[in-house]
Amino acid sequence: MIPGLKFFRRNPLLENSFWSLGSGLVDRFSALLVLIVLARVLGKEDYGVFLFLITTLNLIANTIISGPANIFISEIARSRQQSGNKISGVIAMGVFWCAMIGMLIIVLTLSLDHTIALFLDPGQRLSSGMVRVIGPWAALVTLAATFTAVLQGYEWFGRMFFASLGKAVINLVLCIVLALFYGIWGAILAFVLTLFIYVMILNGLSRKANRWRLRDGGSLLRSDRPYVSSIVRLSTPLIILSLVQMSADWGGQFLLAKGGGQWSAVAELGVARQIAFIMPVLSSAVATAGLPYFSKKVNDEHASYFASVVNYIRTNWFMQIPIGAILICTAPYVISILYGNRLAGAADICRVLVISYTIFGITGAIGPVLTSKGKTLFLLGINLLRSVTILLFCYLFLDYGGTGIALGYLAGECAVLLLLSLVFFNYVRDILHSIGTPLLQSLPLILVAALSFFLTPPVAVLCLIIAILVELFLFRHLIRDQLFG
Repeated sequence: MIPGLKFFRRNPLLENSFWSLGSGLVDRFSALLVLIVLARVLGKEDYGVFLFLITTLNLIANTIISGPANIFISEIARSRQQSGNKISGVIAMGVFWCAMIGMLIIVLTLSLDHTIALFLDPGQRLSSGMVRVIGPWAALVTLAATFTAVLQGYEWFGRMFFASLGKAVINLVLCIVLALFYGIWGAILAFVLTLFIYVMILNGLSRKANRWRLRDGGSLLRSDRPYVSSIVRLSTPLIILSLVQMSADWGGQFLLAKGGGQWSAVAELGVARQIAFIMPVLSSAVATAGLPYFSKKVNDEHASYFASVVNYIRTNWFMQIPIGAILICTAPYVISILYGNRLAGAADICRVLVISYTIFGITGAIGPVLTSKGKTLFLLGINLLRSVTILLFCYLFLDYGGTGIALGYLAGECAVLLLLSLVFFNYVRDILHSIGTPLLQSLPLILVAALSFFLTPPVAVLCLIIAILVELFLFRHLIRDQLFG
C-alpha cells in the first residue's frame, strides 16, 4: 500500500482537502487551457479587453461574496447538526444577497453603460455592450460562489470536483466553437452560458443537501435578528478586505487601459500572470499531497497553528524555488509555444511576477495567523499597504508597460515583507529559518534564475539543466530527507 494512504482514508479532513485541491486544480488549469485557446483565436487587443473584463468581474464578484461565503461555510458546518431551519435561512439569505446586488449592478451597467465604457477606455475598444454584460455575469459568479459555499459547508467536496470537471469541459467546447465564429463576443457568451449551466448544477446539489427556500431567509430574519446581525458584522471587514486585495490587480490593468489604451500590454500582463501563477498552484498541490508524510513529523495534539503554517511554508518553498527557476529560464519558450510569438513580450513580465509570487508565499501565509489571533484590522492594513504600494509603483513605471506593472507588484510584496519583519519579527524569523533548507538546496537554481535575466534563452535553459543535475547530485540526501524523512 502507498505510504500515507491509510492515514488519508482515516482522516476525513485530509480526504476533503484532496477533493478540494482536485477541484481547484481542475478550475485553474481548465481556465488556463481556455485562455490559451482564446489567445490563439482572438486578436491581441481583443484578448487584452477580454482579460480586463474578467479582472473587473473578479473584483466585483469577490467583493460581493468572498467574505460572506467564508461565514456561510463556517455557519453551515457548525449548525447543520443543530438546526436545519437556521441553515436554510442562511443559504436563502446568501442567495437573496447575491440576487439583490446582481440586480443593482445590472441596473447600473444598463443605465450608465456608455459613461462607464468611456471612463474605463477613452479609446472605446471596450464597448458599451460589454459593460452591460458585466451585471448578469457578476450575478452568476456570486451565485455559483454561494452554492459552492453551501456544498463546502456540507463537505460535498467529491461532488464539487465532478461539477468543476463538467464545467471545464463545457466551457472549453463552447469557447472553441463560439469564439471561432463570433470573436470576443463568442468568448463572452461561452463564459456566461457555462456559468449559467454550472449555477443550475450547483443549485440542484445544494437543494439536495438542504431543501432550502427563499422565504426561509425572511423567517430567519424575523426570528433571530441578533444572529443575522452577527453574520453581517463578521462579513463586513472581509468584504472590505476582498475589495482592497482585488483593487491592486484591477488597478494595474486599468492604468494600462486608461493610459493610452495599451490593450496589447494588458494582454501580455494577463499571459504573464497566467504562466507565473502555475508556480504557487503546483507548489500548493505538492504541499497538500505531502501532508500524509509531513503529518508524521507534527504532533497534532500539541502543535500550534503557527507551527503548522511554518511547516506548510517550508514544504511550499521546497517546490516554489525549483518551479520558479524553471519558469524564469524557460518563460520565452513556454509563452511562445502556448500563446504564439505575438505575445512573446510577456516573458520578461512573467519573470518578475514569479519573484513576486515567491515573496507572497511568505507574506500571504501569515494572513491566516493574524486572522486566528483576531488581528483582522491589522491584516486589512497590510493589504491596504500592499495595494497602495503596487498602484503607486505601477503609476510611476507605467511607461514600461506590463513590465512596469509587474515591478509594482514586486515593490508591494517587498513593502509588506518589510512591515511584517518589523512588527512580527519572531514570526518572520521562524519562517525564514524554516525555509533555510530549501534555500540551501536550491542555491544553484537561484543563481541560474538570477543570471537568466542577462543570458539568452538557449544559454539560460542549458545552465538550468546543468544546475538541476548538480543540485540532484549534491543534495540527493537532503532532498530525500525533505520529502520522506
